[in-house]
Amino acid sequence: MAPDVRGGPSVAPPRDVGDVSPQSRDGCTAESGPARDAASSEGDFHLSLFGWNVGGCDISDLAAAVRQASSRVLAPGALLALQELPRAGAGWATEKQGLMQIVSYRAEHAWRGAGVAFHTEEWAVVKRVAAGRGVWIQLKHLKEGCAVWVGSVHLTPGATHAQSEQEMSDFMRGSPKVSIPAVCQCDANAAIRWGLHEGELLPVGTDGKANEVLSQLGGARFRMVAPGQSQLTTPTSRPRQAGRRGHIIDYLSVRGIARAKMFVHVDSHMVLGTDHELLEGTLSLRRGTPTRRFSSKPRVWIGGIDKVEYLDQQELVKLARRCTKVARGSAYQDPLVVKDAVRQARLLRSKEAWCRVRGLRKHARKQWEKDRLARASHGDWMALRGCRPPRHTGWEHAFAEAQDGDPHTVVHNHLESVYKGDGVQPNAEVFPGETKGFTLEELRVALGQMKNGKSVGVDGTSAELLKAMADLPGGADHLLELMTRTLVTHEVPPDWNVPLMIILAKVATPSEAKHLRPISMGSAAGKLFSRMLLNRTMPHVLARTHCQCAGVGRQSSDYLYTVWRVLMLEREWHSGVCMLKLDIAKAFDSVDREQLLRKLQSRMGDCSEMRCWRALLQDCEAVLQSPWSTSLIGMTRGIKQGAVESPALFAMVAEVCLEEAAQRFRWGSLGEVFPGMPYQDVLFMDDCILWMLAGERVVACSEMEVMGLPMRVGMTASELIAPLVARARDKFWSLQHVFRSRTSLRGRLRTLATVVGNSALWPLAAFPPDRPAMGLMNTMQLQITIWTMRVAKRRDEGWDAFRLRAYRGARAALHASGTERWSTEWLRRWWRYAGHRSRCLLREFPPLSAHLEAFRTLDWWRQQQRDPHGLRHPRHYPRLANLERDMHKAAQGDWRVCAQDREGWRRLEQGWVNSMDLPWASGKQTRIQDWQ
Repeated sequence: MAPDVRGGPSVAPPRDVGDVSPQSRDGCTAESGPARDAASSEGDFHLSLFGWNVGGCDISDLAAAVRQASSRVLAPGALLALQELPRAGAGWATEKQGLMQIVSYRAEHAWRGAGVAFHTEEWAVVKRVAAGRGVWIQLKHLKEGCAVWVGSVHLTPGATHAQSEQEMSDFMRGSPKVSIPAVCQCDANAAIRWGLHEGELLPVGTDGKANEVLSQLGGARFRMVAPGQSQLTTPTSRPRQAGRRGHIIDYLSVRGIARAKMFVHVDSHMVLGTDHELLEGTLSLRRGTPTRRFSSKPRVWIGGIDKVEYLDQQELVKLARRCTKVARGSAYQDPLVVKDAVRQARLLRSKEAWCRVRGLRKHARKQWEKDRLARASHGDWMALRGCRPPRHTGWEHAFAEAQDGDPHTVVHNHLESVYKGDGVQPNAEVFPGETKGFTLEELRVALGQMKNGKSVGVDGTSAELLKAMADLPGGADHLLELMTRTLVTHEVPPDWNVPLMIILAKVATPSEAKHLRPISMGSAAGKLFSRMLLNRTMPHVLARTHCQCAGVGRQSSDYLYTVWRVLMLEREWHSGVCMLKLDIAKAFDSVDREQLLRKLQSRMGDCSEMRCWRALLQDCEAVLQSPWSTSLIGMTRGIKQGAVESPALFAMVAEVCLEEAAQRFRWGSLGEVFPGMPYQDVLFMDDCILWMLAGERVVACSEMEVMGLPMRVGMTASELIAPLVARARDKFWSLQHVFRSRTSLRGRLRTLATVVGNSALWPLAAFPPDRPAMGLMNTMQLQITIWTMRVAKRRDEGWDAFRLRAYRGARAALHASGTERWSTEWLRRWWRYAGHRSRCLLREFPPLSAHLEAFRTLDWWRQQQRDPHGLRHPRHYPRLANLERDMHKAAQGDWRVCAQDREGWRRLEQGWVNSMDLPWASGKQTRIQDWQ
């Protein structure tokens, strides 16, 4: 049965990006010119396709190997058909090597697989077909618009005629049946020779297997590509055994390609140590519709000017092209000793010389990886990022296969429907009143809030560019003048409203457009203006009710603490709480922008700042750059993608919506769950939790997940933190090659405390410390430390003795490294956050966490005990009151009063830790503080 190859025309072709503003069209990020290996003949695109049986050799740097084998730099638009790739798991696999990607497939019965390699900024996979011992992959050129099918197959060496015929038949059944040009590179393991017949070079098989392969290729209308006259007898195989002669067993054939030629790179097999030469085919493809591509890579300042005399958006784009460049990557590069060996090997052209190159490169790469591990294990975050295992690699191939038509069109149409709205009315005129211009201090503050190393948008401007210009003579003044001019005139440059949108996968193998997440990168100059505008607007968008826990002065701990406190109150007082978690689908993308502006204007009034917000939210378009194509999307609904003001504005909208809903449906008249506490709702952005609002009957569940943590009434702290412990364990093993490397233990433990510790401790400030739970955290920390130390059981050692030795050694290592135990960290974070909650009561609009902190306190409980008609505990232990007693004792008075003095509260922290922390060890082990 033939493999399924689905495809079809686009039902609604997306708009091209040709209407992007002239500034960015001429900018440094636009890559719309012809490919660097394209010929000058009009209408044709010349493509280099390499074919190579790598024989299972190390191809960790494939581009460098091809460069050395062909004696020239590998063009970005070149393709590679590969056979006998290093053995991997059965099925499809994707490997990233910088910008090079290898898509391969290994059948269950095959020892090694076949695949195709390409440059991800030049080509995109449209379809994949697994065909026996080979693959067929449809690729689309991202700039030239042309498409090509590439086939790669390796037939079993020494197979019988029948087996070879069956393998080739299985492979050809997967060949494309459409009119798209196709090229096939085949290692047939059957020799041919080239003969002249009626003035035409034709391949002739030297045995039945070769003739059968040629017959099947010809039956599918594939035409064999002959080498030049000087290479008609050049063998493509180079047996490793001495005295054996090679043959022509690697074929290159094409279909639907008028002009093609082939060249055999003699002695190229010595570069990798394989037994096949590198083949190179030059193909002429008909160009399609050109597509513009933009680079979002971070930039670095390289200089080029010594002063600034004038600035506008067009000048900023020119300076970005002239004075910044793409940041250099940190991938492995051959050191000088390897480069010298390569030059010598090219001159000697001997196996021994190339064997020496491979040995030197292997040693150099191993040393480079060792150095990177050492830096990563000692806290170098860039090195640690490079050591992390890749996630969701190759998702675009599975997504493209799942679509009936063009995958880019599917994504475009989905996002267009999401962001389609009524838009925003333009400003009628310039604000007639007085406008206060930006100050130099405001500019410096906003620049300090911008982070370096971030991806750039369509215009190519970056934080590095703006900060470097501000340090030049005249730079800060002209940049300030540009920002003030925009503020006064409300004329926002078009580039500031055209972000670059890319897509990421939400799941490992997405099959629908809703499984993808759009990410936008805007203009850095536009972000600077928005940041300065937001800093002025911030007093008007701050939370004005109890419910919103996102924003300035509020945090996720307020949200977690509120939910957990309500559950603890229910556990203690049995009031019959029913909690409801409300999730609004696509809330961020469904906001009506005109309504947003009305709410904002009701708070800040009509002013130049308000009119600039309107200008920033109108006429917005995004350049959607998917792995398959590029198009323009209108964005007239939802919070502005990629903008610095979006989180603050969305938090304000969510808060206003909840407040208006409570007033409209009179939620306050439904009664109080806990008498004396009128608030019964909490928000973090748009994640809303309500409790006991009405008598609507819904299907209840025993647990509710809050920020990834399951919660329920009666849950112990140990049960609550169990997911955090599991997350810490998974985090450790995902980076075990870093934490268990042969480097300094002290440095590794400190890095471990930051990377793994934070994954377990991030929410603990919101949860009251509990002795069993602290013991669980400490035990997990000791176990991870033991794994880090690579402590193993000896053959003559019992398990009890091993455990005693391992845990004592882990405690000693933690103490010697200066790393605090997780129980200590928990106590410190709780103490600091408790002081923050108490001080929040003095604010104009305290968060709900502060209200709950002051609700049913120990003083209130003592008053209830004295009152003969006061409340009584319904058969449950007063946990909350006991915790307050401990805090009063540590503060030597009322802890809420002591918390108002920040410095004094911080001085009391160590006493709290000393009184509540667990001992380092039990039994007869020497005390840690006495160890040397």
